[in-house]
Amino acid sequence: MKRALALAVLVLAAAVLVFGATHYDPRRPRPEGWEAPWRALPLEPETSWAPDALKRGVVQRLFAQATDELTECSQEYFRAKVADVVPLELLLEAGAEGVRLAYVVTPPRADLPAGLLPCLERAIEKSKPVAGPGLAPGTRWRLGLSFLLNPVSDLPSPPWWERFVPASWRSGGSSGIHVG
Repeated sequence: MKRALALAVLVLAAAVLVFGATHYDPRRPRPEGWEAPWRALPLEPETSWAPDALKRGVVQRLFAQATDELTECSQEYFRAKVADVVPLELLLEAGAEGVRLAYVVTPPRADLPAGLLPCLERAIEKSKPVAGPGLAPGTRWRLGLSFLLNPVSDLPSPPWWERFVPASWRSGGSSGIHVG
């Protein structure tokens, strides 16, 4: 009996660790002075870069990779009945493997749930480099983007099992021990 209980506790602990390791991914670390070279670039508003097929295509492919995680961020944190817009700065850099998203910068917003903006940053920054034909390695862009946060009615339903998880255990809950 003790052996079975010990084995059950061990399996449960391993499951929690695996779940935590696969679902928690902190924001990409920002080294000291990371912002200076990017601030030297002009911030291109969406109205100026969106007509450019190359830049528009790169951004669309990066966001296509992040769609599922962006939806999860909205389901977990943004449960509003009306849409909202969050301005983002996309810091993109061309390399040998393609155009990668170096960083996403969001201005602080006190009116949004605390974990929403870091979740959006993490989701978008996880994207893999995409093709940027004809770009010299080292080419950098600083693009402004208005990101629409859809109301809860427009989002797909969260997984069925989530209704059994107490709200205080979720990232958007009020648990004092929540880290993410």
